[in-house]
Amino acid sequence: MKKRWDEPYIRKTKYNDRIRLKEGIFLHTYCPHCGNSLIEGNRIVLTAVNMEDEQGVLELSPYLNIFEHKSSIKIPSGMELKDLKCPHCNESIVHPEVRCGYCNSRTAQLMVAAVQNRVPFLICIREGCKWHGITPEDEEILIQDGSDEW
Repeated sequence: MKKRWDEPYIRKTKYNDRIRLKEGIFLHTYCPHCGNSLIEGNRIVLTAVNMEDEQGVLELSPYLNIFEHKSSIKIPSGMELKDLKCPHCNESIVHPEVRCGYCNSRTAQLMVAAVQNRVPFLICIREGCKWHGITPEDEEILIQDGSDEW
């Protein structure tokens, strides 16, 4: 059976035989304000501010559903960050309205692209919470962008 060229990017699910983004796919990540890439080496690099007003570097994995991270400042387990900023323009990327779907913490918005189109991607800013989200409409944009059938 011939494999599709986009197989590394998408997979079928049982529910309604929908196509979904594959776990572990590399997400090209950009600032929602200045549009600069947040990828340095093989990490997403952001400026984090903890509740004690300490500012430092937060590195996240750019791979979907891979939750590895490290920080140059102390972020105790369960602590919500005071702010999360773009290291290029220093603008806050904390979303003014959207709350975490797991713990109701504030979220931060990044722009991501799996292939070409950039779409909003939300992450929880509480240490240890793994909630992240993308709207079904935006997921369809990413899937269609990576498909040779559209």
